[in-house]
Amino acid sequence: MNKQARVTSLLALTAGGLAIAGALSGFGKPAPSEASAPAVMLPAFPASAVGDYAADNVHSSVMFKTTHAGVTNFYGRFNSMTGEFTIAENPADSTFEFSIDTTSIDTNSTNRDDHLRSPDFFNTEQFDTATFTSTGIVASDDGPHTLNGDLTLNGETKAIEAHLTFTGTGEFRGKQVAGFEAVFTIKRSEFGITTYLGPIGDEVTVTIAVEGQKQ
Repeated sequence: MNKQARVTSLLALTAGGLAIAGALSGFGKPAPSEASAPAVMLPAFPASAVGDYAADNVHSSVMFKTTHAGVTNFYGRFNSMTGEFTIAENPADSTFEFSIDTTSIDTNSTNRDDHLRSPDFFNTEQFDTATFTSTGIVASDDGPHTLNGDLTLNGETKAIEAHLTFTGTGEFRGKQVAGFEAVFTIKRSEFGITTYLGPIGDEVTVTIAVEGQKQ
């Protein structure tokens, strides 16, 4: 076999080997149409969660975050809340209603908590409750739901929008329970709370994590 024939033969063998390797590399893989198929979406709320619930204050939390001195995030909480919510078969028909006892504010400092209860901030002697009542919900299959509602704080009522995440359903002490977490941000100045604006941030992020017992 001359030199040119040997080169031609070698190229043919190499090409054949590559073809076989390519075929083997695809063995067992899904067809392109299978690989590109969209993932199965979960429902907005599981069917097992449908029902009316009363909030369990012992296993629920209301927390807030703002900035201090422009350099750190500062956290506090309210220790007492009541409420109820309904998970509907049509998620858009679900409702949420809560009351927060503003006198129960807790920032790990007795002096600061007393000041926060004063007319400089929450004025709890006149307004001892903050309330939220939902006005609508836009359910999403692949992310947080959008919860719209009216927040009343310090005698002012404003429309707000929260990110709502359903966190689960199950059983606790023989009772069906379900949970969710709602997060929203407000400007306290819009509710007439303007003391120490600057050293203390105007924007306040509130997280409400609720466990409810089915009624």
